Amino acid sequence: MNEISVRKIDGIANAFGFDVTAGSPGHANIFIDDMADSDKYEFGRTPLRNWKAALHETLENTDHCFVVTSAFHGGSAIFGLQESGRGCAQAWLLQSKSFAAEASRYHGSLWPKRLVLMTTRILDLFQQTYPLLYNFIPESQISTIRWLQHCGFRFYACKRLDTDLLFFGKGEGVESFVNDLNMWRSHLGDALREESTVNDRDTMVGNSA
Repeated sequence: MNEISVRKIDGIANAFGFDVTAGSPGHANIFIDDMADSDKYEFGRTPLRNWKAALHETLENTDHCFVVTSAFHGGSAIFGLQESGRGCAQAWLLQSKSFAAEASRYHGSLWPKRLVLMTTRILDLFQQTYPLLYNFIPESQISTIRWLQHCGFRFYACKRLDTDLLFFGKGEGVESFVNDLNMWRSHLGDALREESTVNDRDTMVGNSA
């Protein structure tokens, strides 16, 4: 099992004009006044029902956390992994509004491809320690879903639970992992209403990039 280190991730990011340092709960303050409304909404629908509290909790409980900056433009991004079992982890990424805008402006038309390439290389490093990476995303986040598909994630809808959220996963054991309804409920909380007319075997609908 290879170590997930700041040095290794920084080495990948440097090739794309970025610097990576270790993240901490204190970095939440960077995003409080520079956070997209869509991200506030997504954090706000967690069991805490408060986007600021959910952001702080995410950073406090994350096993691996990293901050991305650039000498060429402003803004910051932060990403990390929360271990959820042997060999699997919940992967997440948050870009400040200024980071997303200025990275796109600086890199121009090459930015989407460069972001996919950099992200894929970092994910490959993560999967040496956590073969299965996953998270949830609202189905309305079309551009983010497209980016994640290019990074190799597969997407699944849960027909038995009344939610607009999709599960996305990459790596070993995705199919069996995604069919665990308790996993959905533990992550999504009381917002889910079970559709009892659907059989367990019909729970998931998958799609790929």
